[in-house]
Amino acid sequence: MSTNSGLQILVNHCILFILLIISTSQSCLSTSCIKSERDSLIHFKGGITDPRSVLSSWTGSECCAWYGVGCDNMTGHVVTLDLTGNLLKGSITASIGNLLSLTVLNLGSNRLSGIIPSSIGQLSELDRLDLSSNYFEGVVSEVHFAKLTKLRLLYLSSNLFTFRVSSQWVPPFQAVDIRIASCHLGPDFPAWLRSQTKLSFLDISNAEISDTVPNWFWNLSSATFLNLSHNQMGGKLPQNAFELGSLSTVDLRYNQFVGPLPRLPSAVEDLLLSNNSFSGPIVLNITETIAGLRALFLSNNVIEGSIPSNICTRLLFNLDLSNNYLSGELPNCWATSSRIETVNFANNNLSGTIPVSVGSIYSLKSLHLNNNGFSGEFPPSLNNSASLVVLDLSGNKFSGPIPTWIGESLSSLKVLRLRSNRFDGSIPPQLSQLSSLQVLDLAHNNLLGTIPPSFGNFSSMAVIHNTSEPLYITLYYDEVLLYATSLDLSNNGLSGEIPGQLTKLFGLQFLDLSWNRLTGKIPRSIGELSVLESLYLSHNQLSGKIPQGITTLTSLVHLNLSYNELSGKIPLGNDPVEILKDPSVYIGNPNLCGYPIPVPCHGNEASKSIAPPTLMLKTGKMSLA
Repeated sequence: MSTNSGLQILVNHCILFILLIISTSQSCLSTSCIKSERDSLIHFKGGITDPRSVLSSWTGSECCAWYGVGCDNMTGHVVTLDLTGNLLKGSITASIGNLLSLTVLNLGSNRLSGIIPSSIGQLSELDRLDLSSNYFEGVVSEVHFAKLTKLRLLYLSSNLFTFRVSSQWVPPFQAVDIRIASCHLGPDFPAWLRSQTKLSFLDISNAEISDTVPNWFWNLSSATFLNLSHNQMGGKLPQNAFELGSLSTVDLRYNQFVGPLPRLPSAVEDLLLSNNSFSGPIVLNITETIAGLRALFLSNNVIEGSIPSNICTRLLFNLDLSNNYLSGELPNCWATSSRIETVNFANNNLSGTIPVSVGSIYSLKSLHLNNNGFSGEFPPSLNNSASLVVLDLSGNKFSGPIPTWIGESLSSLKVLRLRSNRFDGSIPPQLSQLSSLQVLDLAHNNLLGTIPPSFGNFSSMAVIHNTSEPLYITLYYDEVLLYATSLDLSNNGLSGEIPGQLTKLFGLQFLDLSWNRLTGKIPRSIGELSVLESLYLSHNQLSGKIPQGITTLTSLVHLNLSYNELSGKIPLGNDPVEILKDPSVYIGNPNLCGYPIPVPCHGNEASKSIAPPTLMLKTGKMSLA
């Protein structure tokens, strides 16, 4: 009995102890907001316009429960203020500097303006400062960082301020992540970065820097991500520039760097060097150690020589060598690059036939070989490229017929450009099976026969698309290629009539059938192409009247009907678009009459003619004569 009694006493003591812990914990959790900090927050709120009313909870004495505010459970001090992405307007008041325990200040992605108060520099506990994507102006100087000894993350990108510190300034912090892009950081390269030995992520793109990159910069051994793009940096890079131990991404696009390409490190994944003046060949050792390479952008440089055969790495995702001076044939190594989605070799001096291994890239979505010297027939290996969305072979020496299998095998195509080659024979009607096709360009070839009536079945061209949405994201990151919905069959030897079915392509914005041997009339239903902006039918043998429906094309900006056999009165309608009033549209049609050409209509045509509108004043009123 005594044993049970003792056990019961022990249990009761344990319960009391647990209750005491819970009570103490709850007491800590309910620590009140500190009045001086609450007052500072209220003062801060007074400078803010809050369109979403996210600060409506900022009432009462308990500021630790307010939206975006976080407090230390033990002390009650405000330690976080996170109001990211709330469309807040106004300015930051100096009272923000009274929140001395703040470790996180996130005000990014708002519409705040004015100057950044120097009192922020007093926040000695601050670990993360995010003021990015606002409209702050004025000067950010050393005083803004005076006591920020614990700062690790600094986000100031996309503002209007000028970053101005002395060349001898050594920041009191050791940051791991610095983003000061799209603001006035230059023109000098920021020398203070030399002290940031723990820096992992750096973005100073579009920062108006027009200096050379000092050699010490390439010794920041902790760096994994470097973005210096969209500046005016110049000079040569040292050969070991990219040999930092853990570097994975380097973006130097849109600068003025010159000289040979540096050697690549084994860890690099994304190397973006486009739009500079790098010269010389792609040397073999540039690809010997890049097994992990995902993206290589070298476009718009002065690179010459051949494409190395070991450029086809296993993880390669995007490859852009366009707009250089590369020569020779494509390497037959593409079976290795099973993940690649974009290949762009456009605007070089490449030649030969397309290697069979290109057809082994089942993931390929975008292939740009345009404006080179490739020859042979349409690459039969592409029969396996079912994922292709964009195929551009224009501006080469390909010959022979256009394969009928394109319509069935390349069913994902949105863009097919074969212009300026030597393709011959008739246009295969099977192309109309490409239900996603929005751009078909077969211009400047040797094609004969008629325009397939089945082209009226291009279902994606029959839809009016939202032009604010890109047809296809061509490259890695932010490179977007926009195409209008278009059909270009110009400069061939096509004959017969224009199929009326083409006017069912209601989403068509561009139609060019010029420089062929087309006969018959312009389809009466041409007015159904309500979003058509450009219509070129010149240099054919079209006859009959210009259909009245052409006057309903209110989006029309470009029109050429010249050098045909059209006749009758030129239709204008009641409120003609400007292009219909341009006489050059109708040159070479001697049987046309009426405004805007200086040939009057006679007989029945004259009675239907609409004289050019002129304004006359009669008794204070405006009338048409």
